[in-house]
Amino acid sequence: MFLASLSFSLIFGGWLISALVGGFIADIFGRKLIMMVFCFNAGLFGLLSAFPQVFWLFILFRLLVGISIGEFHQ
Repeated sequence: MFLASLSFSLIFGGWLISALVGGFIADIFGRKLIMMVFCFNAGLFGLLSAFPQVFWLFILFRLLVGISIGEFHQ
């Protein structure tokens, strides 16, 4: 049960990271480009999070999914 809560919490942790730095990155490189890159990353890391054999890799992918979807809510 603890591990499931950890993986869910990391999505929101990634959201927090993206909320803090996503706007600055978008101002530098352009919002349209960053939105397309983060959208691609969300799909890629979401797909990759379905297949890892070790838990730390699953956690890493979930964190990257959270960072990627956090940019959508800027």
